[in-house]
Order: sequence, then structure tokens, then C-alpha cells
Amino acid sequence: MRGAAFSDSSGPRLGWVALSRNALAAAEKLVKDDELGVRDEVGVLAIHRGYSDRFFPGTSVQHSRIRYVLFVAWQLHALLTDPSIKSGSQASKALDRTEFELAGALYRKGLPGVIGGQTATNQGRLTSLPPSAAYWSALSEWGVLSGGPVDAPSKREVFAAWRAWAERPMGERGLTDDESGLLYRRLSLFDALPKPPEGWPTSEASLTFTLRKKEREHLSKWLSAQRRDDGSPTLLANLVNQGFMAEKGARKRPWHADVLAASDASDRAALKRAGDASALAGILRGLYNACVEAVRDTRDGVSHNKHRLQLQKLIHRHAKATARVEPSVLAQDGLSLGDLPSILKQTQEWLVETPDEPLRARAWLGEWESARKGDRARLPTSSAAKGRRVDWTAQAARPLDYRWWVVVSMLDDLGGIHGE
Repeated sequence: MRGAAFSDSSGPRLGWVALSRNALAAAEKLVKDDELGVRDEVGVLAIHRGYSDRFFPGTSVQHSRIRYVLFVAWQLHALLTDPSIKSGSQASKALDRTEFELAGALYRKGLPGVIGGQTATNQGRLTSLPPSAAYWSALSEWGVLSGGPVDAPSKREVFAAWRAWAERPMGERGLTDDESGLLYRRLSLFDALPKPPEGWPTSEASLTFTLRKKEREHLSKWLSAQRRDDGSPTLLANLVNQGFMAEKGARKRPWHADVLAASDASDRAALKRAGDASALAGILRGLYNACVEAVRDTRDGVSHNKHRLQLQKLIHRHAKATARVEPSVLAQDGLSLGDLPSILKQTQEWLVETPDEPLRARAWLGEWESARKGDRARLPTSSAAKGRRVDWTAQAARPLDYRWWVVVSMLDDLGGIHGE
């Protein structure tokens, strides 16, 4: 791995070590595995991702403020048009440096939603998943990058072919023949961007998450153009088009009546199914936690009861919604669930037959866990499983939210703009 140190006029800062590509890939996978706030022990992340990507493509739980999309684009464009940046490795280091510096500057202003601010300020290093990594899917899915969601390059591909991209600045038409005929049109990484504020990236207008009018117009245009597989606008596109602002109950869940009213018929039906599936997924996660806890209590001599209590709360609140789920129907919403529907069905049957006895689910839930995780499984009767249970901890299970809190924040930001 390569190392580098950032410095400024006040003296050198604490050095940092750049992640190798393999380490970054592992970090990104860990983020995806932890997308629900805890590890995806029972496979319900497939439901979470499926509905999240249908309703809100390009979003991620790593997103905070929507202006980061523009921050990343402006940073990259500045590097692409900088003649002193001559290689991908040089560009990569320069991007790391600019992201590090911006994180610290935003954090020192006390703004909410800064990514990596504490890491930059207190540890003197770039966060392991900086905005350029967290928001790349948004840049691609929303059409900020040339090529859109199908043909847009990955971040790695941009750095690998840096000279080709850097030789294509915005506004250059391309190579011509002797009679000025266009041989081919040069492409830029970005088709169109709003100009950054005067003095970017150190001006006061830069160091805020409040959008300028032109920025809002660009972001709204990109988001409004998003389409489902059937060619209709996505739920996110419809919400942006309508200037939707989530109020009270609608801030908590996307199947609230206000959101349903802003949806088309297809998404309205899918949102209702997503809400019920959210409840069932929450109970399945709660059942797994309660089952591991019960095994530790009866077989390992470790007595706790918080997950079994949480399971009963989930059942009390969500049993009716859970009963409405027809697992085989979820595929019609575009979800790819593999064998998960069979486990959802068994969870529903357990709820009807023995909802007070999580250990009754150990056999089939253990088989499912072993098939997914192999030696990392905790529910089997093996010594390896017992060893995996020794230091086991888990957050309280909850229903899925489909990144709705991220979308609410985006909509809030789109509604709060200033002049220009």
C-alpha cells in the first residue's frame, strides 16, 4: 500500500495510509453487508435493495446531503482540466487530498451531514468510503456521468484511463479532417454541470449544503429523468417533479398515505407490498436474533432476554402486515430473491403456530443460515457454531426502511435553495 501525508501552511498533519484497491473493495462490501445497520444474517437485504433500487435508484445508506453529488463532480472536473495532473495515480492522490480538505472544512463549520469530517479532523486521514465512492452510483444512475446508468465508467475505470479522459475537456468538439469535417466527437466525463460557486472550493458559498437555484435545477432534471424498467418515472422522479416535502408521519415510512397519493398506480401497489414485506423481514431478523439468544441461554449458559422481548414487540406491532405478504408475488416488483421466499413462508407459518417459542425455528432457520454462511453459522449444533456464538452481539431487529430517510433528506435539500 502507498502512503502519503497531507500538509498545509500550519505544518504537517498526521499521515494517512491509502487503502489498496482490494482493501477498498472489501470496505465497500462491508458497507453493503451492513446496509441495514447490522449484518444481513438472514438474507433480507435482497428485499431492502430490491425495493430501494426500484423506488429510489442511485441512493445509498452512505448518502447524507445531496450537494455531495456536485462536490464530487466539481472536484473531478477540476482535476480533469488541470494540465499538471498527468496520470491516474496522480489524479487519485489529488482527489483524496481535495476530499480530505473539504471534509475538514465542512466539519469545522459545524454543518450536519458531513462525511468523514471527524476522521479528517481528529485522525488526520481520509475516511475509508469518501463521497466519491459513496456517491458514484448516484453519478451513474442519475445521468451526471456521460453514458448514464448503462455506459458510465466506474471510478476505477476513470483513473485507469485518465489521460484519455483528461484529454477531453468540456467544450472541445473533437478531431477533424483536412476540410474541418468531424472525425469523431470527443466526450467529456460530464455532459453538463452547473458551475461551482465563485472561489470554489474555499468560498463561503462552497462550504454549505444549501443549493443554489441552478444547482437545484440540474439535480431536479437528473432525478426527474429516472425511469423504472417499464419506462414510467420512478417514485423518486415523481416526488421530485411534484416538489414533494415529507411531513410528520410521511417522514417515517414511504408507504404513508401522503407518499401513496404522490405515486402512480404501479408504485402505489408496490409500496403497500413493500410495507408488508418490511414488517415480515423485521420479524424474520428478530426471530433469528431471538433464536440465537435462546440457544445461548439454554445451551451455552449465557442468559439474556432482550432479543426475545424485541421479537414479541415486533410481532405485536406487525403481525397483521406480515400475514398479508405473499412471498412469491414480490418478484413482480422486480426483486431477485432466490430461495428467500421459502424462508419467508416458514416464518409466517411459525408466527401462526408457535410465536412464543423461537427455538422451534432453530432447525429450518439453522439450515438456511448454514447454506448461506457455512462455518460462520451460529444456529447449528456444531462446536464451530458454539464458538461463533461466544462473542455474538446484535442490534435490535427492526423493519426495513428502504433508504427513505436518505430520500427525505434529499427532498429537504432540494426544497431549500438560495439565489443565483
